[in-house]
Amino acid sequence: MFLLHTSSLAVESTSLSPRLAELSQRASELKSKFFYKVVKGGEKNHLAQRVGIEALGADLPTIACELVLRGYKSALGAGVRISLFIVNSLIIPTLIVPVLNFISARKFDLPKTFKNTFLNQFTDLIPEKNNETSNIAFVDSVRKLEADEAVKATFCNADDGTVNNNLVLQFKEKLLHAKSFVVRWDVQISGLLTYIVPWCQNWFEQMILGLIGFSGEDKFLQDSQKHESMDFHNRFKWLKFVAGIFPTVFGSHYFAKTIDESARSTDEEVKDTWIKKFVKTHLKQFDYYKGIFANKLNLAGYVFFGGDAGMLLASRTIGEFSERIIRLSAFWPCFIYGIEWLHSKFASWSDKKSGTRLIDESEPEELGIKKVKTLDKLEAEFDAAVKLGDETLAETAFKGMDNAVGAFGKAFLGNSAFLGVILNIISYIFMRLRISKGIY
Repeated sequence: MFLLHTSSLAVESTSLSPRLAELSQRASELKSKFFYKVVKGGEKNHLAQRVGIEALGADLPTIACELVLRGYKSALGAGVRISLFIVNSLIIPTLIVPVLNFISARKFDLPKTFKNTFLNQFTDLIPEKNNETSNIAFVDSVRKLEADEAVKATFCNADDGTVNNNLVLQFKEKLLHAKSFVVRWDVQISGLLTYIVPWCQNWFEQMILGLIGFSGEDKFLQDSQKHESMDFHNRFKWLKFVAGIFPTVFGSHYFAKTIDESARSTDEEVKDTWIKKFVKTHLKQFDYYKGIFANKLNLAGYVFFGGDAGMLLASRTIGEFSERIIRLSAFWPCFIYGIEWLHSKFASWSDKKSGTRLIDESEPEELGIKKVKTLDKLEAEFDAAVKLGDETLAETAFKGMDNAVGAFGKAFLGNSAFLGVILNIISYIFMRLRISKGIY
């Protein structure tokens, strides 16, 4: 059997034209490269991609800039803040979400025989899919996740084994409640942990480094000026700390409630409410990869309802507050669509100049940005072209695979240059001008 299989592969390989054989070899080499694997993995795990972009593309350059421009103490303070943010956005959710999934499954009486309940997505539960045809398709998709007997017991009539639509709708209703519950508590817990990060940075800089005031101004102010700049913060810091907890607690409730209501509403019902319309349009970005890893807009929930409040309220001086306003103003567009926008632009240029087909016309735009084909899709196109024996299509698909990685690399570098270097230089120049005018 093994010899027969090996022989068939040999025949298939030798049946390729020299050019297709060469392209297949080059494609295999390309797919084995480290950066190619990193990009491909990031396409599937948005959390890992986002943390990688932040850590390598913004955070490490930021620490380096702080070291060069403001000194090692400022760099250490930034390093502590950044490290804690990464722990909160990558490690903590992977520990919290499985526990929340377990609690939610019990709370809303989801089938105990199901092992992968939360791999079902919000987009499977929208009203447009509450019909007989979609329900059958939904049950078929669940069969790929769960044991067949468990699926039959949950969704099918006992007498003839056909799908019972009422049972499917009941399950979808419970699952929607359960997933919304997980989102609420994940955003609340992770948001609160993210909220305290800047306060931990303050403690570290004061107690460990012995700094007074904003570490970014330490080299440029006299001690008397530092004490003066800290007066308001010292008098009200506990009030500020407590006040910042409320946006996180109530914001997480609003965040989950909006997702839940948007998922339950038809497109017609949300068309006049821009927030719900946005959520409904981008519903998959609020879900969890593999049921555990937060997607891009859930990460935004942690930061918006937790991190931003902490960053602003933990500011010790008017200078630190103003710099953080500048950073947050730049962070949000870059975080939500900076890499994607640049990636799309470089992919479009590749299509025009090199004749590749990187822009995915079959996918709707997100936030007005054209989608770039995933490496999985480009690999499938290459394999199909090789199977057909079409050298031209195979050449185009291979060039697309290669250029897609290059386009992402350029987007990464562009985003990094802005967030990690240019923004820090602007903040530094603004600080020097501000201090020269006696504003601190």
